Amino acid sequence: MRAVGFRVNGGVEVLETLDLPDPWPTAGQVTVRAAFAGVNFAEIQHRRGEFGTPDRPGGVDVPGLEVAGTVAALGAGVSGLEVGEPIAAYLPAFGGYAEVVTADTRFVRSA
Repeated sequence: MRAVGFRVNGGVEVLETLDLPDPWPTAGQVTVRAAFAGVNFAEIQHRRGEFGTPDRPGGVDVPGLEVAGTVAALGAGVSGLEVGEPIAAYLPAFGGYAEVVTADTRFVRSA
């Protein structure tokens, strides 16, 4: 899947298109096919390094605290949501600037 992220902190010039594996939900999570990502000042702070250096697998970080889209897969134990359902999600660990994300169901609401 495609995502927008960065390998080093800095200005907008550090953003790049990344090719990352599709995430898969674990227990209590859903996978979301993102249609929209929120853009706010926290993403700028993240990119500039105010929350630390990139520390995800592969040495990259993907900004984005909010997404809206549809449920693509359900993790074990998830109830009350269905594949194909439109949702909005908060992503406290970032990751929303991507085609596909996983979200903890505690932070997912039907749209």
